[in-house]
Amino acid sequence: MEDCETRLLKLNAEYEEFAYIVSHDLKAPVRAVNNLAAWLEEDLAGNLPGDSEENFRLLRNRVARLDKMISALLDFSRVARHELEISEIDLSQKIEVLSTSLTTGKNIIIRQSGQVPVFKTYAGKLTYVLQELLQNAILFNDKTQTEILVTLQDETDNIRIVVEDNGPGMAEANLPKIFTMFYTSAPKDTMETTGAGLAIVNKIVTFAGGQIFAENTSGGFRVTVIWPKI
Repeated sequence: MEDCETRLLKLNAEYEEFAYIVSHDLKAPVRAVNNLAAWLEEDLAGNLPGDSEENFRLLRNRVARLDKMISALLDFSRVARHELEISEIDLSQKIEVLSTSLTTGKNIIIRQSGQVPVFKTYAGKLTYVLQELLQNAILFNDKTQTEILVTLQDETDNIRIVVEDNGPGMAEANLPKIFTMFYTSAPKDTMETTGAGLAIVNKIVTFAGGQIFAENTSGGFRVTVIWPKI
């Protein structure tokens, strides 16, 4: 008889396979709806009655969001399948590269504190985690100047990565939901986000054998990742 852990692994694998198949197969009809809407709008250009032009804009917006959500679901289902290559990563250098790409032309300061040695890990997955945490700290910041501090600490078997910002944080009651798929505290029509990024980050960190925590601070918001060395 299979033990509980084996059954759980099988169920998880079946779920991921189901999520992949469903989300992959949804891509085609979503593209078809988007194309049909574009053709209709083109055919009726200049002859759209009343609020129809705005309704077409809303339709395009909803279809685009649905497409992004399906892509996010695909990414979520692929965590245990893709980017499994193990290679060395220099975290300080990686953060510097990401910071440069994310702050170009924007009033954003990203600083680093602490140093850790170059180590081997799922470099692609850890890069995704870092990029997503920095992007979230920028996207949800309400200050004139966004300030982010990334602290690195070597803990023998693990690397501690802390991303702290000067943003507004979030209601304490919503903190348990932050790693839930498609959850976002901001209205979806006002933010260019699907609410999937941190759910994928959480799954990646768990896959790697690590831990992730989020909390409000006196001056903003903090996410801590405990990432194991290989």
